[in-house]
Amino acid sequence: MQEQLLENARVLVVDDDAQNVRYIKDVLEWAGYKQVAGTTQPTEVLALLHQFQPDLILLDLIMPAMDGYEVMQVLQSEIRSDSYLPILVLTSDTSQEAKRRALSYGAKDFLTKPFSPTEIRHRVSHLLETRFLHLKCRDQAALLASGAAGDAVLENAAASELFERLTRVAAYRFDPSGERMRRVGALCGRVARLLGESDSWSRLLERASQLCDIGMVAAPRPGTAQPDDEVFPAHTSIGADILAGSELPELRLAAEIARSHHEHWDGTGFPEGLRGEEIPLSGRVVAAALACEAAIGEGEGAGASEHEALERLVKEAGTRYDPSVIEALMATVGSKVEATA
Repeated sequence: MQEQLLENARVLVVDDDAQNVRYIKDVLEWAGYKQVAGTTQPTEVLALLHQFQPDLILLDLIMPAMDGYEVMQVLQSEIRSDSYLPILVLTSDTSQEAKRRALSYGAKDFLTKPFSPTEIRHRVSHLLETRFLHLKCRDQAALLASGAAGDAVLENAAASELFERLTRVAAYRFDPSGERMRRVGALCGRVARLLGESDSWSRLLERASQLCDIGMVAAPRPGTAQPDDEVFPAHTSIGADILAGSELPELRLAAEIARSHHEHWDGTGFPEGLRGEEIPLSGRVVAAALACEAAIGEGEGAGASEHEALERLVKEAGTRYDPSVIEALMATVGSKVEATA
């Protein structure tokens, strides 16, 4: 994968400061990237999008003529929804409002000025790996949908293999054995059935939920678990973009879950601040199941009794979690704690 990135990846740097453009180009070219272009004119980005066809855009936020937000607005209408063209924002503004606004316009990650060469290489490498993985999944799904993979048996086998490999990718960083997410998936399926969902949809949810954190392949600090309120905020949209556009039902549902499983019932979650039933049921179920597993498994609630751990979840019903989902979850895990809104 790394050799493919260095040889084939096309990186576009956009900053009105020529020294910044030169510096970033030097860092990437020294690291071995063969195709790096730069411009100090934000008005040229649209033309470069079509001429250079970048795999990644590094974009300054504060520029004359057009700022980075305006550039991203223009690009939104030009970039195919299934192409996953990541934008890495260059900024000295570290406020949450600036990050939320940039994410809403399509940014995937942030580089804070002054730039560290190590940080530049790390963020660029992870976003490019994510893009190439997305394109590979999209092409595989298109192959299956076209019937070019052979008869139905072969197609089902190929789809199953693709899904299993993606679950390994999703688990690679924080759950190498995959056991944690298999437990979460099984819990999601049971909760869905108690909520009255069909058996087929519940089985689909059980599988798709295991890909909820696939966007963490682009997390900035590999190998370090972060508190939930500090978790890499873009991983939800990155995961959704990796999985978007598939013909496979599991991946379509997984994309929905990836984007929505950090939304909160009261609207305080991310990435879109959805509230209540605006949040897809799949995301609401997975959010509660993840919290339950963390509380009574080896997560942040390790050492607490099952009753105490689940009682904490109940207290967040109606704020962080869907009360009806928490009620079904309590019944599923056999706790005597009653869920109340």
